[in-house]
Amino acid sequence: MNLADLGYGITQLVPMILMIGHYGSNNQKFGSNNHIFLVEEPETNLHPAFQSKLADFFVDAMNTFKVQFIIETHSEYLIRKLQYFTAKKEITPADTSIYYFYEPGKVPEGEPQVKKLDILEDGRLSGTFGPGFFDEADSLAIDLFTLQNLKSN
Repeated sequence: MNLADLGYGITQLVPMILMIGHYGSNNQKFGSNNHIFLVEEPETNLHPAFQSKLADFFVDAMNTFKVQFIIETHSEYLIRKLQYFTAKKEITPADTSIYYFYEPGKVPEGEPQVKKLDILEDGRLSGTFGPGFFDEADSLAIDLFTLQNLKSN
């Protein structure tokens, strides 16, 4: 398959996959378990199903190569898949740490600007994200439903 025929999001993932494979395989070979990969918005320009599959990739790389990731993301699908893996016992709650960053000046009273959330054993989160993250799709669906009902009456 010609890479030029694939979407932009996929072509951006190829260097990351190759780098993790290269360093990860050397990590296995030499017994050094100290590679940490910083990944910024890997979901950019990816279909939601592929955003979810990123979690499969990161978990597989973590287990296979014993590497760690620090991932900056806005992807609900990536986070939801990590919750799913935790609930299925494919990863443990200790395998993930989530930090939600409130926008400066919009930090709710009594909350820190950087809020730590854990994925619990059953896949639930220990707290909530700020407005506009997980609740955005639900809010839009409710608004659409309300509009449709108003037009029907």
